[in-house]
Amino acid sequence: MIAYLEGEVISTGSDSVVLKTGGVGYRIYAVDFTARTGDFLCLFIFDLIREDRRELFGFKDAEALNFFEKLIEINGVGPKSAQKIMSVSSHETLRKNILNSDLAYLTSLPGLGKKTAQKIILEMKGVLVEGNAENNADVDVLEALIGLGYQRKDIIALVQTLEAQTTEDRIREALNKLGMV
Repeated sequence: MIAYLEGEVISTGSDSVVLKTGGVGYRIYAVDFTARTGDFLCLFIFDLIREDRRELFGFKDAEALNFFEKLIEINGVGPKSAQKIMSVSSHETLRKNILNSDLAYLTSLPGLGKKTAQKIILEMKGVLVEGNAENNADVDVLEALIGLGYQRKDIIALVQTLEAQTTEDRIREALNKLGMV
């Protein structure tokens, strides 16, 4: 499996480049970058292997690759759709709009309908909060509240607003805001 490539761009297409590295040219679908012939690139690679083909998707940084991998886990969002989405919007902008449940922004992206945008918000919002927690306290608070019967989608935004430092205090603050204490 190919995870990283660096080399000179010897050819460009509408959505891909051919990167020469070690005397071999690799066609890489550009996700979050643009390049011209002669540019030197260092790319993190998502290597997609199927029965009938192999495709490489390139990213400037590992964080964008990680976001792409989470995005294509959603039913209805394939690698080509995710490539189109991330080619017109940075992963930071997408993350922010998903966390804000901005359906209008997501449906304005190419090839993204209302149902798929709603699915992205619903499925990725919790993953982004958990994966972006400043400490494990946010994950622990989420798990505790889910254990008490709250729905993940209902408490994600609440957890982001908590100010207490310790896990116990954060749970207490969350319950207080939910009217349980």
